[in-house]
Amino acid sequence: MDDKILYFLAAAETLNFSKAGKRFFVSATAISKSVSGLEAEMGVQLFDRHHNSITLTKAGRMFYKNAQSLVSDYSRIIKNVQQSERDHQQNLMIGFSSVYEAEILSKAANMFKTVYPKWQLNFVHRGLEQLEQSVSDGLIDVGYSFGKSQSNVDGVTINDIYTGNYVVGMSSMNPLSKKDNLEPKDIADQVCGYYSQFNSRYAQDRLQKEAADDGFSINHIQQFETFESFLVGVATNECFGLFPEIMGQRKFANIKYIASQLGTQRYHIVQITDDCPTEAVMTFTKFISNHLKQLVAKKN
Repeated sequence: MDDKILYFLAAAETLNFSKAGKRFFVSATAISKSVSGLEAEMGVQLFDRHHNSITLTKAGRMFYKNAQSLVSDYSRIIKNVQQSERDHQQNLMIGFSSVYEAEILSKAANMFKTVYPKWQLNFVHRGLEQLEQSVSDGLIDVGYSFGKSQSNVDGVTINDIYTGNYVVGMSSMNPLSKKDNLEPKDIADQVCGYYSQFNSRYAQDRLQKEAADDGFSINHIQQFETFESFLVGVATNECFGLFPEIMGQRKFANIKYIASQLGTQRYHIVQITDDCPTEAVMTFTKFISNHLKQLVAKKN
């Protein structure tokens, strides 16, 4: 805002150049010269000057009313711009490692946007090891995956925010699909397919470890880089797959979903944040955690 406008308003309210000057810690002469410059710029006289006082002219009174609105509008514009800038600063980069987390996040993000419509949410797909390192490096604000890697990345906090069951997805061409429940021995000689980026070995290592912990082994494993190719592999009886129960039974031709007794083969969602997350990250992660609780409650 031009000082000439502010100086004029002070003079119009006090009707005294000295008193107006005290508001801005400047001399009466400085106020007088500024007002004279404004009058010259506009080509009208704003004040009648007397020996010890000043009064507004007709033009001065008109300008005073408009100048008040101008300052008010200016202040409001500044406030709005600053608020907009603060809103735009709530720009979160969110990572996920599989389509399962992506599906949950997309639903939760839509709900989040109804509460925080000005926040910008950006999503990136990374392997689990990449997620943890990217959060540590400050490239991603928060990550979501199905477990914790063995990398022991410094500077990140990993919390388990959901644990649920898997169901087995199997081709209707497989005789085992006729069963109502599968035990570990039923799938010991079957090919277990899984979906993961090729630069991440976590999913395979976890499948084998948890099977061993439960007293059986997965002898044949096949990796698919895309979820679509994984579904086709299951549907055409190349393999069976494990699908999080929380996601529901995804409709896909020739795939039947069967309950299992695979013990430790449970689906987890973990949340990866910096050790000292920002207020924005804490707001978002709290919302996601509450959304998961609501989702589980509805399914139960």
